[in-house]
Amino acid sequence: MIIRRLTNEEIPQACELARGVYEIAIRRNFPGGESHAFFDEYTDEERLCTEAAQGQLFMWGACEGNMLVGVCAMTIQGHITMLYVHPLHVKKGIGKKLLRKARIFARMELKLQQVSVNAVPAYTAGYFRKAGFT
Repeated sequence: MIIRRLTNEEIPQACELARGVYEIAIRRNFPGGESHAFFDEYTDEERLCTEAAQGQLFMWGACEGNMLVGVCAMTIQGHITMLYVHPLHVKKGIGKKLLRKARIFARMELKLQQVSVNAVPAYTAGYFRKAGFT
């Protein structure tokens, strides 16, 4: 598996992966709610491509062969806005590796001291605590 920065041309594929995981893991289990509308608006490919092209957003992908199996996005301020791993590839350390890549980038390239994340849904808070977030 390779973790690498995604190009703007790959952002639509990353959004497709995120939407698929969100559909399976979140929307089906938590029907209704404002968070679904926010997620749908957030994963607008054109907006994400623009933010990435302007250097306001950075995205990494976990690739196994030619298949994108995980995605992580972070703002220039060091806020993780996306972390999704394909359901057939969970429990393989992919999310942890994506977070590590984002944190290293934040420290080395953006010169940030910390990275933040909002655990949504709330049951993911334990995962992020285990990954070193407080």
